[in-house]
Amino acid sequence: VGHTANDYRPRLAPDGRRLAFVSTRSGNGDIYVLDLATSALRRLTFDDNAEQLDAWSADGEWIYFSSSSRDIAGMNDVHRIRAVGGTPMLVAGDRYASEYWAAPAPDGRSLAITARGTTSGQWWRRGSSHIDEAELWTVTLEATPRYARVSTGERPGKGRDVWPMWAPDGRTLYFMSDRGG
Repeated sequence: VGHTANDYRPRLAPDGRRLAFVSTRSGNGDIYVLDLATSALRRLTFDDNAEQLDAWSADGEWIYFSSSSRDIAGMNDVHRIRAVGGTPMLVAGDRYASEYWAAPAPDGRSLAITARGTTSGQWWRRGSSHIDEAELWTVTLEATPRYARVSTGERPGKGRDVWPMWAPDGRTLYFMSDRGG
């Protein structure tokens, strides 16, 4: 039986010249970058677990992704890797909370992330369940990261706030929520 590679979750670089995506061509879901002018393809991640491609940095130097390969109980941590390759670096890695769907701020000094819950694997679930409850946080990109909770939900501890997106000026954070049901 032959293996068919699946390519998914494409993200265009801010300069429009490269495309990052996840592919199963290596067997598990690694991140690749395609140079659109030359068709050169570079594999960035080599882990046994699948990575979830989150975003490019505004300057196109970094790619942010989430992975459960180094955390307990299948929880995700946020990493970044240079778009030209290198060693992935942990950005948000609480040992007892899942962190995923990173959105770098336009100024490059912080990230908005989704934290807690299992929505990274069950985003389609209709209705609220305690295992799906998720919050938004910001994390500074300093030697010692500082975390700040952004959302608590309409009813604290009830509902999902996910998929953070920054306004171009970096002053507003948009997100999806099922607070109203």
